[in-house]
Amino acid sequence: MKQEESTTVFEHIPADERVFVVTAAEPWSVAMVQRLKKQRPNEVNIRHTNKDGSLVAELPLDWMRIKPGKLVSEKQRETSRNNIMKARQLPQAQGENEPNLR
Repeated sequence: MKQEESTTVFEHIPADERVFVVTAAEPWSVAMVQRLKKQRPNEVNIRHTNKDGSLVAELPLDWMRIKPGKLVSEKQRETSRNNIMKARQLPQAQGENEPNLR
């Protein structure tokens, strides 16, 4: 059985500098747009909802951003891993001390 592929597309038309258009078919993106519409009805315009649940909406342009993942070296990963391990051991060491009964 072949699964259907879902896609979410963000489109900005340079002639209109105030909004960008989202064509949302992935469940997470459809839910996000619907949630934003409930929270901010004057700023989100759902232009069309299809029978399959996908939708086309306009959102304020300043909500659109691209955030690439952090570039981390193997040495930085190892340092972070060690810091996490130390933090996990810290509460156990503190628990071994006797409480202050004063």
